[in-house]
Amino acid sequence: MNHTDPHPTTPAPFRDLDPRTQAILGTFTLFTKLEARLETIHAEPEMTKTERHLLIVLSEPMRMGAIAQELQTVPSAITAVVDSLEAKGFVGRERDTEDRRAWKVHLTETGQTMRQVMANRAALLFSEAAGLPDDKTIQLARLLAEVAETDYLKSACSGEI
Repeated sequence: MNHTDPHPTTPAPFRDLDPRTQAILGTFTLFTKLEARLETIHAEPEMTKTERHLLIVLSEPMRMGAIAQELQTVPSAITAVVDSLEAKGFVGRERDTEDRRAWKVHLTETGQTMRQVMANRAALLFSEAAGLPDDKTIQLARLLAEVAETDYLKSACSGEI
């Protein structure tokens, strides 16, 4: 079965590959470009990659376990990251109103500002790395959100969350 891509914009070495394989190679290429560019985002005070990632995913108050799920790590690894971000004034902790034994992590006003600054810088870096027009970027974002949502739902259904 020949999966030749009818789109002339597909790089020549990929044209004879199945579209799913093309997607893997394209994703890897974009990830590699983004990884290098994201390391250029510097914040004051200085933050680790995990601290930056946590600030981005913390759009609303979350329990440590949920944060760990989002960052694909274990809750014990998140405690030190939250401690560090709390010391820097970016996050705070509050009792979970549904379970008084549990805590939720939330962004402070300073954390919200930093999150927006980092998100704006990341958006510019994405545009540079991907080189896509806005309509294609929106299309790609929707498709990747579907992938993320499918993965999240599979985890939830299997009891991993």
